[in-house]
Amino acid sequence: MERNFSDLLLPFVVPGLDQLFVLGCLERRVTLYSQQTRAINLAYLLHASKALERRTRVLVVGAGAAGLTCAAALRHLGATVDVLDHSDQPLHMQRGCSTRFLHPHVYDWPLRAEWSQKEANLPIMNWSANTADRVSAQLLAGYRAARGPEPYCEIGNLSIQRETGTRDRWRAEWLWRRSSRSKTYQVVILAVGFGLEAVVEFAPRISYWRLDTLGQTPLYEPNCRFLISGIGDGGLTDVARAMLKELDHSTLIEEYLSGPGMLELGQTLKGIEETANALAENDHAAAESYLARQYKALVVPTWFDAKLRARQRHCHVTLVGPKRSPFTLSTAIHNRLIVSRLLKLGLNYRTGVVRKVDPKGFGFDVVLEAPAGIMRGRKERLFVDHVVIRHGTQSALLASFPDVWQRLRERAPLPSIERAQRLWPNSMFVPAKGITSKKRSILRRTLDDVSITNRDDAEQIRLTVSCMKDEDGTSPSFLSYGIRHYWWQVAISGAPSDALAVKYRLDGESNATVSECTNGPSFEALLAAPADRFVIATIRAVRKSFTLKCRLKEHSKEIEN
Repeated sequence: MERNFSDLLLPFVVPGLDQLFVLGCLERRVTLYSQQTRAINLAYLLHASKALERRTRVLVVGAGAAGLTCAAALRHLGATVDVLDHSDQPLHMQRGCSTRFLHPHVYDWPLRAEWSQKEANLPIMNWSANTADRVSAQLLAGYRAARGPEPYCEIGNLSIQRETGTRDRWRAEWLWRRSSRSKTYQVVILAVGFGLEAVVEFAPRISYWRLDTLGQTPLYEPNCRFLISGIGDGGLTDVARAMLKELDHSTLIEEYLSGPGMLELGQTLKGIEETANALAENDHAAAESYLARQYKALVVPTWFDAKLRARQRHCHVTLVGPKRSPFTLSTAIHNRLIVSRLLKLGLNYRTGVVRKVDPKGFGFDVVLEAPAGIMRGRKERLFVDHVVIRHGTQSALLASFPDVWQRLRERAPLPSIERAQRLWPNSMFVPAKGITSKKRSILRRTLDDVSITNRDDAEQIRLTVSCMKDEDGTSPSFLSYGIRHYWWQVAISGAPSDALAVKYRLDGESNATVSECTNGPSFEALLAAPADRFVIATIRAVRKSFTLKCRLKEHSKEIEN
């Protein structure tokens, strides 16, 4: 089915500003994996819609996970990319943070089968589950391996204006290392992130990505009292960290979500989610009320609550939120499940808004006010040892580019498109190993000759090579170390019926097996053939052995870097 790339690009487009795109910033899903997925989607869509050509000059504003991933993908597709950021280093949010554990797929439990996989399985800047600081190190290593452009960090006075007399060119000016810079770009991508968290006056300012002691046993306050304000994923996660010992996503998957009876419970929760989403189309309040009833009546395996009880700390935790229930559709199902069980183990939930925090001695005097529509004006005062505020973020896009933010807020509603789902074809960004070259070439190869070495006078074997086509009719390709490679489909027919295996390799390379198959006399495989290589197909049988050698002719032309 042919895709309409212009429609798929609409969520990234800023109305009235041609060739300026926004990546993330206003999205609902904010996990690291979803940010990277959207970034690769945008790079692919720009390429597929012809908005991006070789040597197109692109400016990416933001050196977080989304900005770096998008920059690496665009560079992979042949664009010339610059990355700018106000912070002093790339991925500044996650670097040095060892108290947060990141997992690429756990937020998909139980909706998708791959939820337990530790690998992100991304073609660019791939990573596996670990603490935030170690994941950031993996991402930076992947960025450098993809030869992403070195970001301009600690920039100041950034100004992006339309080039005089044009509609699709942009002039960017900024200050870097005490010198002014100015460049013209054909495409601008704003990947400034979601912003810093909202704060309450006099409350401790501990960002979600900054080191804290929430997951440690309190030293000076027996029966410590925590107040956590906010019912998003950040707030629910911190409730679990405060009440349970040594809980991270790795523990959650291995000890809780993968245990006996959890498959059936997952199906039940999946059904609850589908019903709640259907209700939310007409009435969000009805959907949240339904979630509250279902999670309160949820029946879980007995061992689940027993494990939680065994990990429970001797502390008092109060969760504060502006709704009657802490369960909303914007949070992950596994977080809702954990909190629903902790409510039965002593977690205290208060409906209210934190209006005032006064430090008193070694604790805090907190004033809660009932939200509008729920006993408005009623106030409650609590004294606690620790206060954690998780009220979401203040828009970085609004702070840095208010005109862009306003245009996006005023645009017409878009059709429902999940931007965090992969849109690019599997062959679009395929890494190649062991290939080095100083020459950049555009390679177009055709079948030149086929030589067959026939042992034991066996029957004729036929090998055909043809260039693949994607659904959109284009030839999938990828760049690796300055060489463009095209994917080819290799088919072998007429092989002996007792053939056991077929292997393809790139001639002259050590661990160069591309594919192996044992499905009998006919075989098809996909491989990428670089310049000046032979594609070797070796068929091994019980009594017969054949070597087929196919040379692909190279037509190349030099292009400027």
